[in-house]
Amino acid sequence: MSVPQFSRPGAVDLSSLRTPSTTQPGAPGVGPGGASSAGSGRYVIAVGDEQSLRADVVERSMSVVVLVSFWSPESPASVEINASLSRLADEFEGRFLLATVDVNSHPELAQALGIPEVPLVVAALRGQLAPLIQDPLPDDQLRGLVNQILQAAVTNGVTGRVDPADLGVPAWLSMTCAGGRTRAGESAEEGFAMAGGVDAVVAVGINCVDSVEASDLVTAAVESSDKPAVVYPNSGESWNAVDRTWAGTATFGPEHAAVWVAAGARLVGGCCRVGPSAIRALARSAPGWPVGEPGSVSSR
Repeated sequence: MSVPQFSRPGAVDLSSLRTPSTTQPGAPGVGPGGASSAGSGRYVIAVGDEQSLRADVVERSMSVVVLVSFWSPESPASVEINASLSRLADEFEGRFLLATVDVNSHPELAQALGIPEVPLVVAALRGQLAPLIQDPLPDDQLRGLVNQILQAAVTNGVTGRVDPADLGVPAWLSMTCAGGRTRAGESAEEGFAMAGGVDAVVAVGINCVDSVEASDLVTAAVESSDKPAVVYPNSGESWNAVDRTWAGTATFGPEHAAVWVAAGARLVGGCCRVGPSAIRALARSAPGWPVGEPGSVSSR
């Protein structure tokens, strides 16, 4: 399959949309991600109106490759394409942005751009759209096609990457720690503090740690980042990689949860070896937790 030539006649010229806009890329109201069938991930955003088309496709395509998927929830093939491109967007770590347009919800966008039918994926580069695929492809073929698009982008001077923080996609930062340090040996507090100034990070915390250590780490997470904490420890057992077995005694229990919440945790759960029965016990203990902000886990 040949790569689209963005200077050729027939590419859809979007230069008329390249005007100042008060809508920032990824602004609330259009919203990133969208329904799961539209694709989801750090580098996926839903386009819902002309302002979003201008900001998230046209303006971004001046510096970053944007793949635009025109799709419908009534088209299984388009849903499959979105899922594949979402996976590749994560794999390529921001070298392209996937923008999805639900033609059922926004037929005016498809009509304005002359989109005949779905599925249709087009590549946006420097304000032009060039048709790319209309049918699902195996991941290896789709990966190769994306690589060709990225090579064409470099030729056209487009070499930028998408920063997930710029998309307004909410996320939490969670680290596995022991003795106040990450598995890489770095200071957990320094890691938590790095997230303090990132608006897209709504919470920080720890996962897959022993419940006994979790309380101090939750406190450190909140104090270092000035954000709510998330905590989902493991059972407390240890994994023997040689014998490939779990050993030790489980320490996870609902009695710890009230301490975590009092320390600032607002998202509480469990990780390795914490099964449904332990989570049910955790949920039953929730009425005894300290009362937090309205809508938080601790307020229920």
